[in-house]
Amino acid sequence: MIVENISFLTLGITISFFASLTFSLIKKRNRSRLQSILMFVLGIWTVFMAKDALYILPVVKTNLYIQHVILSFDLLCVQLCAFLLLEITMPGYIRGAKLATLFTPSIIFLLTVIFLYSERVFELFTLYSLIFGCCIGIRVIYSAFKYKRFIKNNFSYTEDLSVEWLINVTLALAICLLTSVLNMNELTPISDIIYYIVSSLIWGFVYHYSSNHITIASVCKYGMFNYDLELKLSDDIQQCPESQKSRFVYRDLDSRLIKTIKDERLYLDPKLSVEKVAQKLSTNRTYLSQYLNSKLNTTFYEFINKYRVEAASNLLLENRKATLELFYKKTVLLLYPVL
Repeated sequence: MIVENISFLTLGITISFFASLTFSLIKKRNRSRLQSILMFVLGIWTVFMAKDALYILPVVKTNLYIQHVILSFDLLCVQLCAFLLLEITMPGYIRGAKLATLFTPSIIFLLTVIFLYSERVFELFTLYSLIFGCCIGIRVIYSAFKYKRFIKNNFSYTEDLSVEWLINVTLALAICLLTSVLNMNELTPISDIIYYIVSSLIWGFVYHYSSNHITIASVCKYGMFNYDLELKLSDDIQQCPESQKSRFVYRDLDSRLIKTIKDERLYLDPKLSVEKVAQKLSTNRTYLSQYLNSKLNTTFYEFINKYRVEAASNLLLENRKATLELFYKKTVLLLYPVL
């Protein structure tokens, strides 16, 4: 009885936590699309958490049909998570028909459980959600690695752009889904307490990173998988004969790139991107990125930060007796994108 009371107390705290995250986004002006989706997901999650309070009623504890209906609503959370995770790695891709395709099968399963109940239908719904969740998890992790490569090839900094954190979140959600499915018929107050605490930790983590995440406009612009234009141009380059590739893409980038970076000290810009450098060189950002990858075997991020580290080292050598304040201003701020 004491453990059960602690379980309901934990539930109340968890509901309050999710509600506070939701209202903080509601009050936020000029929300991005990602923040609006996060607000929607957290709001629905708050409602779904609140319905667990029905377990306090004796009839719910003894009625398998009601329990399965409640659990069926929980299974809809798989689609909610998928919607948010796909939005982070493929901004703007899930719209209209794709959004309907994402949710329709689960809604049909839910309505079938409610109005044409059978244990077999509920089991099929559970199996579908498990398979769907695993497939989405694999897709999101794969997309996150491609997104990471895209960032490294186009930006000299990763603050609020990186989605590496998403890999850990996806794995954590997948483990929670698998554990929940395996224990679905043997729910205990202890397992409920663990579920509420873990859910709060995961979504607090998601809220922190998602609310600060910067969606790259050029990524949103190019349809499927967010990299279509870059991949298309890269394919065009790869299909060229090796003898023509240098003339087609690299031209005189060898000398101009290094000269521009050093003479104009572009590496001092903490928000430097491959697009800015490409404009300075009067070339295409994809060609420049391809040049760095194929000919120099490096990424834009690594290439620029090499000059930052070199500049910081020179400052240290030139100012051996400099004050700590001067060291901070000149060196730490220069290396901030690297750190």
